[in-house]
Amino acid sequence: MAGVTVLVVGTTTGTVTDAAGAYRLINLPTGRALTVRFSAVGYRQQEAQVTLRPNETQTLNVSLIEDRRMLDEVVVTGLSIDAKQRELGTSRAGLNSSTIESLPAPSVENALVGRLAGVEAFSTDGAPGGGFRFRIRGANSISNASDPLLIVDGIIMDNANRNALSGAGGGNNATGSATFGMQNGTRGLGALNPEDIESIEILKGAAAAALYGSRAAAGVIVVKTKNGRGKLSVDYGLDVGSTEVARGVDIYRKDWTDAEIDQWVNFVNPTKSIYRDADIAAYKTNPRTDFTLEPFRRGTFSRHTVRLQGGTPRFGYYVSGNIQNTIGHIKGTDFKTKGGLVSLNAQPVRGLTVKVNLNYQDADRNQIASGTPGFFVPNRWAVDATAMPFMKYDTQPNTVATTDVGAVKNSVTGIKNLDDYARLGKNTVSTRLTASGNINYKILGNLSVDVTGGIDKTVADGGILYPVGLVTLFPAGRYDKDREEITQKTLTIGLNHSWKINDKMYLKSAVGTQYDENERFYDYTRWQTLTPGGDPRDTSSYTAPQRPQFFQVLPIVRTLGIYFNETFGLNEKLFLNLGGRFDRSTSFIEQFFFYPRASLSYQITPQIRFRTAYGTSGTQPQPYLSTLTYRSVAGGYNGSGASYVPNNPPNAGLKPETQQEIEIGFDGTVLRERVSFEVTYYDKRFKDLLLNSIINPALNYGLVN
Repeated sequence: MAGVTVLVVGTTTGTVTDAAGAYRLINLPTGRALTVRFSAVGYRQQEAQVTLRPNETQTLNVSLIEDRRMLDEVVVTGLSIDAKQRELGTSRAGLNSSTIESLPAPSVENALVGRLAGVEAFSTDGAPGGGFRFRIRGANSISNASDPLLIVDGIIMDNANRNALSGAGGGNNATGSATFGMQNGTRGLGALNPEDIESIEILKGAAAAALYGSRAAAGVIVVKTKNGRGKLSVDYGLDVGSTEVARGVDIYRKDWTDAEIDQWVNFVNPTKSIYRDADIAAYKTNPRTDFTLEPFRRGTFSRHTVRLQGGTPRFGYYVSGNIQNTIGHIKGTDFKTKGGLVSLNAQPVRGLTVKVNLNYQDADRNQIASGTPGFFVPNRWAVDATAMPFMKYDTQPNTVATTDVGAVKNSVTGIKNLDDYARLGKNTVSTRLTASGNINYKILGNLSVDVTGGIDKTVADGGILYPVGLVTLFPAGRYDKDREEITQKTLTIGLNHSWKINDKMYLKSAVGTQYDENERFYDYTRWQTLTPGGDPRDTSSYTAPQRPQFFQVLPIVRTLGIYFNETFGLNEKLFLNLGGRFDRSTSFIEQFFFYPRASLSYQITPQIRFRTAYGTSGTQPQPYLSTLTYRSVAGGYNGSGASYVPNNPPNAGLKPETQQEIEIGFDGTVLRERVSFEVTYYDKRFKDLLLNSIINPALNYGLVN
């Protein structure tokens, strides 16, 4: 076997097997027993004893066995806590790199669809590059988004919900971005190439996610990217695929007779004010077309990935680059990306491990018109699709009486036909850079300190173009532009200690603190009335810009957490976990809230275990709801001119939502570990719900006496 790590336990002496499985260790101490450890990903670790005399050479051959032991797998928690699956009393959902790469998928989110029990993943708009929504054990909040916290290589990634009203305008799920220019749904995983992922762990429920405190009620997704190891290797991967609509609307009728068409036309169009005789005659020649499929086509995607990896026992490197082009199965949609990952890990001195990761993505997305300001482009075609969706219609000015035969009435505001949607030119260009670093130092043999820090930076420029003459509300054209900058910072410091009490009992302890900061800047401007002959995407070709009442927002959320966890093991069968987290944030009242957890796991047989757990976690309120904010008004009150007025009544006692959960279950493997199973019963309850409340008008917020 190539790439097997060979290490002399208790020393820094080691090597990696070559392509033939051969290795060589030199300058070893003599006269005492040495333990040589052999390890490789996907195989059970083996150890062998050897004692050397001076100037002696020995040959040591070892065979490795494939490791399918699910209950012995190390769980990546995102907080550098050393934990194995059998020690935890919570259920586990996870994927490794081989599973992710087994099915070519346009994105990491697509690879998760239908793969994990209790985890629902679905696209918000069906267009490539769009966000995904995740539901772990169902909905987890009434007024706030139910999307999980995302951790990549130990740092928190911005995973904000884009399926919300503009942060400039408020709303229950407002996140400070306009839906017309940005993606809907979460977008944290969209910056990762599936080829670069080593593993994905899903922390389901409050008991598993309690150590992340006030933002973990919707669960936690923990992602680990690949590290370099073994002999130098270079590989190229090509992933290709296609998507298409499986079927139209089942109840759609395609066998209309001429008499039925005339009857329907006389019912909805008696004065010929919407549909003309020519339109009706054209449809009679082809009444069997399924117009519900007209907006769709066959979509394709292709991704080229080049990877370079290798290393020595003390240094490893992994470098990858990718280019992806996706043509959506919805007409007018496409998504192009390019990016790469650089991962370096080193052991410069004994007991010290250093890792650095840098991930970059540049994306260009075209999508259909939806969301704000979608009310400007109502799809009249879709309304008529319930009866007879075949007619084009005009929105020309009403220059003749509506009673005249063949007249065109300006009674409908919207798009004339489906092809016009592609002309709206909805586009988003974004750049994302994520940098993280980790330092782990073994202070003593059983005591180590772990420090992880990083930054996730996204800049997105979005716009939507309404060509001249397309929509009657702004016949001279309109161009909406917005810009969003998001900066997410994370710093985690932890101590880990293990104590072997005797041959039957051990204790593992972890304590640490985590600070993170999310800063979001948003700016929006509307450009209207295009100069004849001007470039519609050049803002200088329009009249003076228009801005809504809220044209910029800059919410900053800072969260500080202190966590601890104790694991007690007895006879390698019974495991008890106790832990919790204290959380404090600028999103709610200035005090710490505690989120405890406890779990019990018992190994019934080497392949089957029983588990039970209890835990709490929280949901943070939106920024600034606990403090008074202001908004600008152009006209002021009583002719007083432009001014600032209160925007919201503050709630100084605002607290996070709290979720409490109890779960009981069994899991294990059968048929020589070829089949794994899990049975879980859980009960979760919420308190301190975050709900909008009608305020007494007598408070006169926004009014001046």
